[in-house]
Amino acid sequence: MFSMESRKLNLSKDQTYMYLERFIPELKKMKVRVRSLVSDKDSLLMKMKLGPFIVVEIKVIPEGEWSLVKVKFEFSQYKSFFIFTGMVMFLMTLLLSIYLRETKIMFFYLFILSAIFSSYRPKEVVKEFMNHLDHFFIRMKIAPAVVEEEGITGRVEKPSPADADVLYQRLIHTYRMIYGRNAKKMVDRKIQSYMKTGLSREEAIRRLAEEEGLT
Repeated sequence: MFSMESRKLNLSKDQTYMYLERFIPELKKMKVRVRSLVSDKDSLLMKMKLGPFIVVEIKVIPEGEWSLVKVKFEFSQYKSFFIFTGMVMFLMTLLLSIYLRETKIMFFYLFILSAIFSSYRPKEVVKEFMNHLDHFFIRMKIAPAVVEEEGITGRVEKPSPADADVLYQRLIHTYRMIYGRNAKKMVDRKIQSYMKTGLSREEAIRRLAEEEGLT
């Protein structure tokens, strides 16, 4: 089981790979567990593990003056773990219910198993990873084009300066790489300091965003 995402950048293959090399350490700052990173600059390929089970492969493909970044998410290990865990739990529950002669245990097992499988959300992993990647390129002043099988379907644009709420969320996202869980507190503290000078909340957010190079 796998999922594929693509982004097209107006950069050379070497520039694109250089930015990706800078992106991986930032992932770790955002508390994303990156393990077993393998990087091959000659073949423009990166391979890593997110947590213990999800394998991510990033390939840069040159297309003239542009570069295509293909990100493949492999979930087979993740799926196998859930299947194995479910089978072990089923056998243990079956033996226990036979030993105790209590059928209600089986219903409890089904409840626990459904809770485990409901937590298996590969689409959420893909979405979160690609959001991190898109925001990274945007902060680097690069607007990545979203690519699907039919071609370029849209572009991840920088938010409008007038949209204070979007800028506020981007500030928190940026500060999280430095301050971790205290990111929101630090952003709010700086906004409050600007508001004490007479600025409105929206004006204070834009001022801070300008200082951080987000506008």
